[in-house]
Amino acid sequence: MTTTTPAGTPTALERLADALDSAEFTTALVTGTGRRPVLTVASRRTRAAEDIYADGWFWWSWAERIAPADDPVTAAHLITAMLRATPPTAPPPAHLARRRPAAPGLDEIVLSAPDGYELCRSQEHQAPGTPAAVIVTFGQLGTTWAEALWPDAHGRSLPMCGPCWQATRQAAENHRSNLAIHDTTGPPPPDT
Repeated sequence: MTTTTPAGTPTALERLADALDSAEFTTALVTGTGRRPVLTVASRRTRAAEDIYADGWFWWSWAERIAPADDPVTAAHLITAMLRATPPTAPPPAHLARRRPAAPGLDEIVLSAPDGYELCRSQEHQAPGTPAAVIVTFGQLGTTWAEALWPDAHGRSLPMCGPCWQATRQAAENHRSNLAIHDTTGPPPPDT
């Protein structure tokens, strides 16, 4: 394994791997020149697996913060809870089906207004019922797997509260210099 310190990326992921119960999970840390380090965590029981990234925070592959990178114990607890969960067996109710904006392209994120029934996607904010302020639809953020940011979020629309969107936006802008964000939450421009 590689150990470097700026932002603690590989070492934070190593500490996270150590904090996870090795009897319940397998972990694989992938590092290399020109690629973002990623820790793949797989449940031995459910066979559910997830890629985890670190950049000041631990991040799910779908661009949701888990816990600060200096708190691997909390992150391990939340990852354990997620990978133990049983997947839903029914689609969401029809009134929660969102209208999807046009698919964003390379290095694009499209914002749309929530329909009023959606909660922030963050596990931390769902329990208290924090409403979503925006629906964030991710384009492909990077052209190769090595440089891609949150590859599992490409093409997905996620409801986020204001603080979650701002943290996601900041991380995306830090990693994607050509990022374009299209905000469609306001009223349409007047016809001319």
